[in-house]
Amino acid sequence: MLINTQGAVRPDALTREIVRAVVGDRSAVPTTFRGRASDYVGQYAGVGRVRHIQIGTDATGAALTARIDDGPLRTLTYLGGDRFARGDTRYTFGRQRHRVATLHFDNVYDVTAAVRVPDV
Repeated sequence: MLINTQGAVRPDALTREIVRAVVGDRSAVPTTFRGRASDYVGQYAGVGRVRHIQIGTDATGAALTARIDDGPLRTLTYLGGDRFARGDTRYTFGRQRHRVATLHFDNVYDVTAAVRVPDV
């Protein structure tokens, strides 16, 4: 049964279960982040369901955090390269001239391409 009568349909949970049933568990394997968290810190704006992504650091300055639109602050897990995750959501950063300039946000059922907003 894909949908029941116990409340609103949640496309993220539904999509996640379909993916797991078809391709199996593809959970990301975290690794130790040895880069500079400050490279990624900033505001990113995109077109899609997600309009604003704020990337910051935790209290230690070693881990990245993300806030989507007006949502809660969440700590990200490092996957390697310029890739991070929070559960099934992937954050893939892109560089231009060795500087982080773009963010590809993928939460299974919605993909947002965002660009870094210049510091004022």
